[in-house]
Amino acid sequence: PNKPFADLAKGLGDRGIATLRFDKRFFAIKDKTKLASVTLKDEYYDDAAIALSLLSTYPGIDQAKIFVLGHSEGAMVAPNVAAAFPKTRGIVMMAPGVRPIDVMLIDQLEFGAKLTGRSADEVAEQTKELTAAFAAIRDPSKKDTPPFMGAPAAYWREVIALDVPKMVHDSKLPILVLQGDQDVQVKKPTTS
Repeated sequence: PNKPFADLAKGLGDRGIATLRFDKRFFAIKDKTKLASVTLKDEYYDDAAIALSLLSTYPGIDQAKIFVLGHSEGAMVAPNVAAAFPKTRGIVMMAPGVRPIDVMLIDQLEFGAKLTGRSADEVAEQTKELTAAFAAIRDPSKKDTPPFMGAPAAYWREVIALDVPKMVHDSKLPILVLQGDQDVQVKKPTTS
């Protein structure tokens, strides 16, 4: 029922700021067999390049004010997307993950399990399965690793290899990072 990106687009539109949103392939393509060899290039970079090119030719768009906004995994690749499009003026990263994706997914699993009242044994079993799946994914010698969450192991290896802090550091563009205090992907530093 929640449509935060539509709400965001409407709010920006009400202030005279145009937006172009598109669904990533894992969401848009219902026949998951067509995604058996999808890569980050397919999932984000190619589609974002097309979207940015289309947007930049649209009448009324100020060429000096094109920004790339990404959420979660989209935020993790936003610096690469922006760097590939010379007209980009800046980047907005909403809830980017900066820790390894498997660590974030385990935290999300544990958080979700607590919300739904799963037992500690159920959480431990699911965590064990997730850890084993990512151990197989991380091993490049395992060519027969089954898809995980609909994506091939090669895709996950690309996501694991993303170095978001380095991409942010190396970017020549201004970057706005937006992060919720209660976001499960980001751990607040503990003090002792």
